[in-house]
Parts: sequence; structure tokens; C-alpha cells
Amino acid sequence: MKKIIFFVISAAFILSVVSCGGADLSHDTDDTAIASVTTDDTAETTSPISGDGTDKQEDPASVTVRIGEKTFKAELEDNDTARSLIAMLPMTLEMKELNNNEKYYYLDVSLPASPRYFGGINEGDIMLYGDNCLVLFYETFQTVYSYTRIGHIENVSELKDALGGENVTVTFEP
Repeated sequence: MKKIIFFVISAAFILSVVSCGGADLSHDTDDTAIASVTTDDTAETTSPISGDGTDKQEDPASVTVRIGEKTFKAELEDNDTARSLIAMLPMTLEMKELNNNEKYYYLDVSLPASPRYFGGINEGDIMLYGDNCLVLFYETFQTVYSYTRIGHIENVSELKDALGGENVTVTFEP
């Protein structure tokens, strides 16, 4: 029994030190955020919001995401994180590649965060890792990490081509 407990604790420790959705410890930052895992039903629930800040489902808030010559529309969640991100727009970021499935950027400011465990990431998800790591996913995969959901790119058919490979410049506009 002690061996099993030791193994579980060791595995949890290893997973906690290799994350912003992946395992690159050479991020150009001094931040060392570790996400918490929420598996109960008390986590913040979200729904699309309207551009005027009201809870009208028929007029969801959206932003334009430009990657090179490609333009995508992203629908945002009704949460403090998405509202804080909207207040920062427009912004252009040099997003770094990680694990051949995501681009990330450490913001200079912390955003409100309510991380929860989703079990899986979908292509087009826009998430916050910790309280300042903006992540844009271009692959669908299973994960043990926790994120705060910000939004989702609606039409992902050309997303992987636009994001895949090296670091890339991404512009978020209202």
C-alpha cells in the first residue's frame, strides 16, 4: 500500500511541474503557476455572453483572431476571465509553440481564474492556464491539467495550418 501511495504522489508531482498544458520548462518567464484540479460540481459554469455584457444567448460575445492571412471568429464564455481579456483588446501576441498542439503566451497581468478539470481539450479552445498564461489549442487531446475556459474558435478547418509549426503572431480584436 505504501508503494502505491508513493507512486501516486510521485506521479502527481511530476505532472505538476510539467505544465502550461505541456512540459516545456524553458518558458521565458519567472512565473511558476500550478493549476488546481477541480472535479466536483462547484466549479464556475459558463455560457456565451453578448457584446454588451448582458446574458443574451442569441447575441454571444465574439472576438476576431487573426493568424497571418487567416481570420477566425471566437465565441467567448460568460465569465470574468473573458470579460477581462476583452478589456485588453486589441492585442497582438507572439505566441510560442508547445507540444505540437498549442500556442501560449504569458500575459503581463493576471486575469481572474477559475480553473477546472475538463478531461479533454478540443481544437480551437482558448484557455487560461494559471492566471496569466493564454493558450490557444489547435489539436484535440486528453489532458490531466486544469484550465479556465475563455472561449472557442468556431471554424477550425484551417486553424492547424495557421498555428502549426513554429511560434506565430496572433492578433485578438473586438
